[in-house]
Amino acid sequence: MSPRKTIVRLVGREKRALRLLKRALDDVASDAKIRDISVYRETEHYRWRFWAETSGVPPDPAKEPSEAWAIFREDLPNDVVLRMQANFYGGSAWIELSLLPISIQFLSLWANRLAAADAREAFEINNEVDYLEMVQALVLGNLRSFLLLVPVMLYDMWDDPLVLSVESFIAQRVRPHFRKRWRTLGFPKDRDLFPALRKELAKNAANRLEFRNAWILRTQGGARDKDSFDKRKDFAAIIDFIRKSRNLWKYVIKFFAAHGYEDACPTWVMGEARFKRLSQDIPVPRDLLKRVLRKSTESTEELEPFSFAIEHARKEFGFKEKRATVRRHYYALPRTSSSETGKKRR
Repeated sequence: MSPRKTIVRLVGREKRALRLLKRALDDVASDAKIRDISVYRETEHYRWRFWAETSGVPPDPAKEPSEAWAIFREDLPNDVVLRMQANFYGGSAWIELSLLPISIQFLSLWANRLAAADAREAFEINNEVDYLEMVQALVLGNLRSFLLLVPVMLYDMWDDPLVLSVESFIAQRVRPHFRKRWRTLGFPKDRDLFPALRKELAKNAANRLEFRNAWILRTQGGARDKDSFDKRKDFAAIIDFIRKSRNLWKYVIKFFAAHGYEDACPTWVMGEARFKRLSQDIPVPRDLLKRVLRKSTESTEELEPFSFAIEHARKEFGFKEKRATVRRHYYALPRTSSSETGKKRR
């Protein structure tokens, strides 16, 4: 493998970053509630934001949109723009974010990190195909994580400035101006001027924290406590299954690519001696083989043997954890298994 040449080829191509970006957006669209910009004018968010143009009547706080935020995507020829709206009882804020530069940044970050001296051992990289696959997997994961955290940012947009403005105004203007008078009247130095507001702000802060924690828990890989993935009784068997089937899916994906993704590829590959050897004791669902065909418009690098191995294990063992959770536990373990004991991977 020649990491330096690969980095140039990876990071220098915006099309690759854009393709990964669109794939990540498709993956999280449901969880992050990302919709196409074409439906925006039909939503309550549009009416809440453009009340002056639509009705001329100021928005009624009692009719605030049911959702605190709304996220829409607009696919451009060379970029994808997130158009986001945060709703408050007094109106809304609109943000537009170009995502391609972020995708390129993540691509550069991981391409360089995985070319470091310790990456071969740490990330189980044996050749250039492994390198490209791992870069893609980590960039996709990073993009998904970023996109799923956007709602947290939108949820915090209003309360934080409100709290800071009240606290800073009292500390910098009100208290200094009335300090002597309050001292004369015997008022405590730290007297709370707005106890009711303070309670409301504290309640709002607690609600935001609860939302943030619940959102991150739901979207960033699931629970990590006593019920976590690695506490399953069949955890070791799942990991070993993924390690074995990963080599199988590497072979399958290369085979399909070499045969032009013909419709008959699932039948052909099942007749190959190497397929039979790699799939020994591993029943292979035919629908997973057909799923490789649906990727025929993408390059081999866009097909992840690791992802197919995880889906294969999911069908075999019936677990529901997200792919990101499985990846995290997989890479936290030593790189040995029953099939690798006694020899060093090359």
